[in-house]
This record gives sequence, structure tokens and C-alpha cells, in this order.
Amino acid sequence: MSNYFNKANLQSILDRLISIPIAHPKAVLAAMIPVFLAALWLSSSLTMNSRMDAMLPADTPAMRAQVEFDRAFDAQDQALLVVQGADPVRARAYLDAAAARIDAAGIAHRVLYRVSLPGAAQPRYLESDGGGTWMMVISPRLDKDRFAESAQEFLGALEDITGALGAEPRFAGISAGITGGAFIQDVEGDHRAM
Repeated sequence: MSNYFNKANLQSILDRLISIPIAHPKAVLAAMIPVFLAALWLSSSLTMNSRMDAMLPADTPAMRAQVEFDRAFDAQDQALLVVQGADPVRARAYLDAAAARIDAAGIAHRVLYRVSLPGAAQPRYLESDGGGTWMMVISPRLDKDRFAESAQEFLGALEDITGALGAEPRFAGISAGITGGAFIQDVEGDHRAM
């Protein structure tokens, strides 16, 4: 070990550093105030961007798909209607009925739950790899001027639709749940708090 970093030298340096604020508290405080103000001013322009497109290269297939999805669904928050059941025919019929009622209620800009693929005779429903679970992505129609109330109205209308469909005998054995973006979680949190 070098003489510069021996234990006695290190202890001596620490003792001198500790003694400065004790011996000159006003001078240390006077020096700290401009440093604090400079740090405060510099940090005021810091931002955080947690969007996936800011973190990943734009030329990857996943990011290209995300850009296309964002272009199709212009709302920042989507609601997801997740449907589970053992009978795929009933589950798909449930999704078709839910889409028709959502459209009739006028609560969504867009609904995505099935896609027509080139060369396919029938549209493909958004289904889990293992089967038994289907998904509908809903771009809600929310009033920006009354966002909180509008979000609650949307979620209430969607819950009414799923409740009415769940009560129909033709959808026995089908369960459906609503999840999604931050606005869904905010509304659910508000309901629990009240």
C-alpha cells in the first residue's frame, strides 16, 4: 500500500474534511445555497420518457407493429375485454355481440378483436396461443374536457354490456373481464376508495 493511502493518512484527511463544516458552518451554508439553486435550476428541465418507441430501435419488427397499432388506435389508453371459455364458437359469438353493442352505444372510436388475413377464408380472432382466452382492444371515446367523468361513463357502459351479455343463456360458461390502461385503473381505484 502506498504511503498516500495508508490508514493514518486517510483518517487525517477525513478528520480535516469533517472539521470544515464544524469550524465554518456559515461559510459552508453560504457555499451550499448557490450549489443547491444551480442543481434545482438544472434539474427543472429533466424529463422522463417511458414510451417503448423511445427505448427501442425503430427498425425492429416489434416497433414497426407498435407504430401501426398506435396509428390505428389513436387513443393513448385502450381498454381490453378479455373473454374466457371452453367453447370457441360461444366465445367468438360473445365478442361479436359485444362489438355490436359497443358500436350501438357509441362508446368507442375503434374496436379490434378479429382480423382478416390475406388468403384466409374466415377472420382470425385475437386468441391466446393455448386457446381458451380471447381479447378485444377498445379505443374508448373519451371527452378530454371531462376526462374523469367520461372515463367512468365509458367503463360503466362497458360493464353494463358485459353484464347483460353474461346474463344471456347462450353465453353460459363464458366469463369476461375488463382491464387496460391507466384510466381503467384510475376509475377502479376511485370506485374502491368511495
